[in-house]
Order: sequence, then structure tokens, then C-alpha cells
Amino acid sequence: MISPSFLWLFGVFKSIKKFQISTDMDHNVAATSTIPTLSRIATERVAECIENDTLPDFDHLLVASSSNDIFEVLRRKKKLNHRTLKTMCSGSKFQIDKIDLMGNKVESEDLLLCSNQNLVSFRLGDIDYFPNTNKIQVADVLDMALNRTSRKQLRHLDLSGKLRITSSWPMYVAKKLPRLESLAFANRSTANDTLAQIGANLGNLRFLDISSTCVTDISCIAGLQNLEVLIMHNLNILKGDVTETLSNLTKLRVLDISRKVNTDFLQETSQDAHLDLALGIFNRSNEAIESGTATPWAELRAIDMSGLSIVQFGTDRALAFIEKIIEAHPKLEQISLLATPLDSSLIEIPNRNLRVINTVSRKSILHALEHYAGLDRPAFITHTLHSVYYQLQSGYDKFSQEELKECLRLVCIAMQQSLSTLPVQIAGSACLYHLCKMKRIKRLSVKEVINCIERSLDAAEQYRTMTQLQKNVWLTICNDYLLHLEGIDFYRTCKVALDTMLLNRDASVERMTIAIVSIVTPKMRPAEAKTLTTETKYVFHLVKIMNDYLEAYNREYRQGHERDNDNALYTLKFTLSALWNLTDECPSTCKAFLDAGGVVIAFKILNAFDYHGTVQTKVLGILNNLAEVQELELEQLCKYDYIAILISCLDGMFDQVDSKGRYREVERSYFAAGILANLLTNTTGWESEKQREDACERLLELIEQYPVLPSAMVSYKSFVPFRRIVQQSKSNGAIMWCLWGVHHVLQHREKNNAPTFKHGYIEMFLTSGLHPIVEEMARGNSRHIHKIDLRVVHLARQISEIVASEFPSRHHHDISPNTSLTTPVILAPRS
Repeated sequence: MISPSFLWLFGVFKSIKKFQISTDMDHNVAATSTIPTLSRIATERVAECIENDTLPDFDHLLVASSSNDIFEVLRRKKKLNHRTLKTMCSGSKFQIDKIDLMGNKVESEDLLLCSNQNLVSFRLGDIDYFPNTNKIQVADVLDMALNRTSRKQLRHLDLSGKLRITSSWPMYVAKKLPRLESLAFANRSTANDTLAQIGANLGNLRFLDISSTCVTDISCIAGLQNLEVLIMHNLNILKGDVTETLSNLTKLRVLDISRKVNTDFLQETSQDAHLDLALGIFNRSNEAIESGTATPWAELRAIDMSGLSIVQFGTDRALAFIEKIIEAHPKLEQISLLATPLDSSLIEIPNRNLRVINTVSRKSILHALEHYAGLDRPAFITHTLHSVYYQLQSGYDKFSQEELKECLRLVCIAMQQSLSTLPVQIAGSACLYHLCKMKRIKRLSVKEVINCIERSLDAAEQYRTMTQLQKNVWLTICNDYLLHLEGIDFYRTCKVALDTMLLNRDASVERMTIAIVSIVTPKMRPAEAKTLTTETKYVFHLVKIMNDYLEAYNREYRQGHERDNDNALYTLKFTLSALWNLTDECPSTCKAFLDAGGVVIAFKILNAFDYHGTVQTKVLGILNNLAEVQELELEQLCKYDYIAILISCLDGMFDQVDSKGRYREVERSYFAAGILANLLTNTTGWESEKQREDACERLLELIEQYPVLPSAMVSYKSFVPFRRIVQQSKSNGAIMWCLWGVHHVLQHREKNNAPTFKHGYIEMFLTSGLHPIVEEMARGNSRHIHKIDLRVVHLARQISEIVASEFPSRHHHDISPNTSLTTPVILAPRS
């Protein structure tokens, strides 16, 4: 059955006017669309259903514009595979006329699925198809992907990519694709003979991109009289009269002769080894101005000269040079001068509406980033991001809110489009840091913050061992405001941080990733936390860090290096917090901690930090999580020396508070008591029976010493571990500890809400199975204890009174235990 909401979703697509998808040949963009917000949401949702294989059946045929947009979402997310292609290209649900496979792993059988659609545009990318050779067999691939109708109507073909392709494909294109108007094969190792075939046989071309190929002579394309867009970025033209060739292309509207960035403009470089294209254009422009005639490129709208030295005689000469070109082309609307001698020069031409792409101002920098972010120009993107970084570093307060949001959007797009380019990721991540640092992040919406995190995590995953990049990423994410926002993917954040921790041992990166893990682990959904904690390698590594920093702390302490000592203490505290959270409600992680020798190290820390209550509390929290797992063999915790340490942790100045109003001594004592309470219930492996009896008596005496705290010290997910102790233990001391913990959170129930219960801790208590047991104890009875202590009875009565005051009509026989509750653990502040 199809849900009404899903039918409505497709109704949205069907009823909204067809989106206007236009080919923007001036900017080498295959398709751009202005999609209403509602349509964009629907597009992303349908793409998600296809990705997850949850697309219901429906009887609509989505129009080409909507189908193309869904296809593009899947491509951008790298989710094009046999299954998703079959869903989109087979059947009668989607009408697709533009297919782009760039960046996705597609095989030959997947290409056959494309032939089910009638296409006007096809972008191949680097597919996995090399039968009997190390080259992509272009003719075979196009035969598989294009049906008869597609071959007759195809207008745009993009063969750009990094892998080698066969050289005979131009003849196939000339014979089989008669209506082709746009052709690109940038970055392929194709040479002059391939271009010669194109020049001789594809006279209808209006768009040609031969960037970064092995072409050294373009004279063979002089006959392409219909050419309007010529993109030849980073070509090394070595022969032929290039100016004469270009002069024959009188319909040119867009010309790109840019080269990779050369920052030392006055130094002779490899640019001087080829013909100076810019100089040729200047000469023709100058001739036209002097003779009063039009230049050969009267229709020129945009020219890209970024990265060129232009001339070697300084900024003034370069400016005069450019002004001549602008004057000779009255229809020119955009000129790109990034990474040239005029990169930081203000160029204003009276009575001309001209956009200059350089880095002279915030506005022009954003224009440059917008122009290059979607193009395959990593050197220019990096150059522009450097300018963005310096603007944010020195003039952040000058950014308007609109400029700030646009800057962030464009930085994220640039990083996403150039994930495989390290300099872009380093520069982009540095920009994100300045956009998100400290209170600046509050100027961003949650959606924008999420975008920052996703791009940062992409970079961190791509370059695990690049320390500078990792520092940028984790400095950005290590923001208290960010880490407490709703909607953040805490699972992915934690997973990437843990993986980085394994592979990058830089001390500052390690401190930040451990801190982030300790903060976000409790925020994950239970299923996500369970998935993460099955990876025992993380626990083993954290236990190793525990030991390393314990040794480092001891070493630096002995040598008197206080600053290094503080760094070691900082890392150790967050490592303990991370382990406290990772062992939370996870028996497998607790076992991994045990197997990694964590118990021995934990007690070493308790000894070494006998003066540091916060560190001891964190260690005791971890051990408390272990003690709650019944199936673990915990006899080693019952060793005489260990019990003695735990008992020593019970004592404290319970009336003292720290600067934050926290009763730290009570917290430490409480968790030490919790371990003993569990051991008094779980095991019979105590080395000393007298020590066991003393521990029981100490718990009884201890609880009476705890003051009434002004706020909640701990939180609970459920009371199941308390129910087990109260039901099974024969120790008055263990039961006393449980009842005090229950009473404590019930006292502060108004400000310390139980996360999974609508009516808070009262409901948790009534559904846990504890209520009838506590009622029985309040009457002085117990099923397991031969003689119940009066202090236990008194505390049980106090709990009953709290419950009765909230639910006076409830009786214990009305409540049944909630058997679906999982084994809970105590949640305490782990900061």
C-alpha cells in the first residue's frame, strides 16, 4: 500500500510547472535549475528512497527536469550503482534525458541500463571498462549507453576524465551523433591527431573543451565556424599561428586560455615556452582600435586569463594591456584575472557593466569562488580560498550576514567538488574554522553548521594522516555550541574522530578527537552507539592511551615539566570520559576494556591520582559500568588490594563544593560505593570474607553521611540494575546504596528529567519493578535479607512517600515490571 504522504510527494512533482533547465554554455555548466524549496525537498527525499531501496510503487511518469534532478542528487552522493540505475532508468517511472556518471563506479552492464532512456546529454566519467586493453573503449561504451533515438538526438557529450581513452572515437562521434553541438574531453591524454579529426568532421560544434590535454597545435579547428565556447585551460601550445586560428572563430562568446597558477609573475617560467595567447589577443584588439574596425571576436562575452603572466613589465603595463582588450570588445561582460599581476588591482571601466574576477575585495573574492567552485580548477579554487581565509582572519567583522552565508555556502561547495585535492581541503577547512570559531558559529543556522561538519568530516576521512588538515577539522568541530546542537550526525562525528585517533598520533589532534568522542558519545542513538562500540579496536586504543598518558604524566611530574604535565592530564581526563561513555550500556565494550588490561591500568591511575578526585571519579565510573555486567568474570576486582583502594575512595569531605558548585567528593564516593554494591551482589570471589563484611558495613555508614544535594548529581536511563541488586543482594549496604540513588533522582525529578519517560523518574520507578520491592522494605520485610537494617527501611519509606505524593491513587499491585527495558547504566557528567 502506498502512503498518502508519498502520493502527495509525487503529486507535488506532477503539479508544479516543469522546471526550466537551461544549458549555460557561457560558464561550462551542463545544467542549472532554479528549484522551489518544496520541489528541492521532494527531490532529495525521492533520491533517498531510491538510495535505500524503499521507493514505493506509483503510477506517475516524472517529467525529465524532475527526474534529472533526482539523478543528479544520486550522482553527487556517489550512489549510482546497478540497483539505483535500474530503478531510475528501467520501467516507466522516470523520464531522464541527461545522464552524468562522473565520480561514480559504473561497469559495462550498468551502461546498458542507460540505453533505456532517450538522452540529449551524456557525461561518461572514468568508468570501469577496459576489455583487452588499458584504455576505455569509447565507441563500445557509447554503443551500449545510447539507444538509436539517443544517438540521433544527442547534443552534449562529455568524455572528460583522468583515465586513458581510445583515439578513434572522433570518427564514431562524427558518424553516429549527427546533432552533437557540445563536446568535452578535458584531462584525457589525447593529442593533435584526435583534435584534427574533430576539426575535420564535427563542423556543427558550438562548445569545445580541450583543457589539460596533450594538444600542442589548435590550427586544425579553424574550420569550426559555429564554435561559440572554446575552453582550453592549461594547454601548452607550441606550434601554429594560434592568433590566426582564433581569428577564424568569429562567433566566439566564451574563451578560456587560463593556466595553472603562477604566483611569481616576473620570473620566467614554462609559460614563456609556448605562444602567448593573451599577447595575440591584445595585438588584434589594438589593431582594431587603431583602425576603427571590429575585432574578430565581436560577440565575445567572457574571457578567462587567470594564471597568465600577461606581460612581464609590471602592474601598470598589465593594466593598460587589459584595458585595451576590454575597450576592443564592447559586449564583454566578464574577465577573469585571478593569480595574475592584476589579481589585487581595482579595475573600473566607465559606462561598462563588467565583472572582473580577482581578489581585490570581498565581493570579487566571492564572485571568484562562485565562478571556480563548480569547475575543475583546483589551483584557482585554492588560490581564492586563501584570499577568503585572510579576509576572515583580518576582517571578519566587515562581513555582512548575507556575505557570511554566501561565503560558507561557496566554501562548502568548493570542498565537496574538490575532495581529491589536498590544497583545497586544507584551505577550505581553515576557512570553516574561522567561520565557526567561538561565538561566530551562532550567526549560522543549524543547517549551515551541519554542512560545515559534513565537509570537515569528508576531508578528515580522505586525508587521515595529514596533520595540518586534521588540526583544522577538529579545531572547527571542537566547539561547545556546535557539539550540543540538535540534528548533528553524532555517530559519524564520533566514528571519524575515533578513526583519526587510530591513525594520527599528533598530540593536539589526539586531545581534540578524544575530547569530541567523550562529548558526543552520550548523544548518539542507542542503535548507533551499539554499532560503534562493537569495534573493540577503539577501546583497545583508548586503554593504550590511558597507559601512555599515565606514564607520561608520571614522567613529566618527576621532571617538573608542569606545562607538559597539564597537557598529559588534559588528555588523560578526556580519554577516561570517552571510555566511561563507550562502556555505557555495552557489555561487549566492557569486555574489550577488561581484555585490554584496562582494570589493572585503572587501579594504577586510582593510586597515582589519589589527590585528584575528578580523575578518580572518571575511573570509578568506568569500573562501575563493568561491575554492572553480570556475565563478566569480575573476580579480579575482588582482589584484596583493589577492594582496599575502592574502600579508601569512599571517604571524603562531603560538605565541600568546587567552583562550579559540584560536590566532587560525594560523586567519587558514590561511584566507588556503586562498584562495591555490585560486587557484593555479583560475585563470590572475594579474597577476604572479613573485607566483604567491612565493605557492607561501610556502605551502610557512608550513605548516612551524604548531604542532601541542591541539584542532581547523576542521571539514569532506567532502574533495572538497581532492581537486580535489590532483588538478589543479601547485603544491606548494597541495597542502601541503590535506595539512596533512587531517592536522590526522585528528589530532583523536576529539573533532572528521565530522557525516555514522559512522566520522568516517577514513571521510570513505577515501571521498573522496584515499586513493590521498595514497598515491602518500607514495611520492614525483605525476601533475601535475613534481617533488614532499619536505615534501609527508613530510606525505603522516604521513596514511598515521594511516589505517594505524586500518584496517591497508585498501589504497587497496579504496576507490572517493564520487561522490555534494557540493562541501564548510570549517566553522570563526563566533562
